[in-house]
Amino acid sequence: LLPCPAGPRDETCARAFITAFGRRAFRRPLGTGDVDRYLMLHRNIAVEDGFIEGARWVITAMLQSPHFLYRPELGTPGESAWALTDHEIASEISYLFWASMPDDELLAAADAGALHTKDQIAAAARRLLASPKSRPMLDHFAAAWLGTDAVLDVTRPPASYPEFTPAIRTAMRAESLALFDRVMRGAGTRLPDLYLSTESLLTDDLADYYGLTGSPTWSNGDGTARWDTAAAHRVGILSHGSLLAALAGPDAP
Repeated sequence: LLPCPAGPRDETCARAFITAFGRRAFRRPLGTGDVDRYLMLHRNIAVEDGFIEGARWVITAMLQSPHFLYRPELGTPGESAWALTDHEIASEISYLFWASMPDDELLAAADAGALHTKDQIAAAARRLLASPKSRPMLDHFAAAWLGTDAVLDVTRPPASYPEFTPAIRTAMRAESLALFDRVMRGAGTRLPDLYLSTESLLTDDLADYYGLTGSPTWSNGDGTARWDTAAAHRVGILSHGSLLAALAGPDAP
């Protein structure tokens, strides 16, 4: 983690380390008072136990700080309200889309004061959403909103529905999450596509379960393929097995 080769009592390197690590831990640049306080801690430890041990104590202190443990949204006073700072906005959208701290590009935008207009925030949000790192949060949102995980626990009499296997349930859930991801991150897609799409990403077994015939329109290379589901009267996410099975009665297919 050290940004420079350190000697036994190299305060220049210690200051550089505190500034760099603190910026990542607190998701904002450290003020002069912050740097001086952690530099004093490092100095007190390093004088007897060495530079590296001083750095360990600095890390320990920073990772116990409220500035690391919480995401403050204190803002700055304006004419009629308090406005979030650029760094607070960077953390807000990063944790919304990535469930993690801002990357270097987002922090650099906050440093430059380029995250305070609607257009600037929208552009940053689109970049984060386009990244594969946004997929886990999209899956989490879709599961909470649509209840797609419920299909994994649906009970059906095995004798009556032997084909409703754990693998089919898992494929149904994956189908719904894949459509939601495609609508949210795909080029040119809009919210109505979630309800009107006639394409689904299916395993071969799920395609058979739905009664689809013919061939898929495109293979994904991971055991799934894109199918045209219009012939099976399956249009949009409300026709997905994940929702229908979870919301149907206990004796329904």
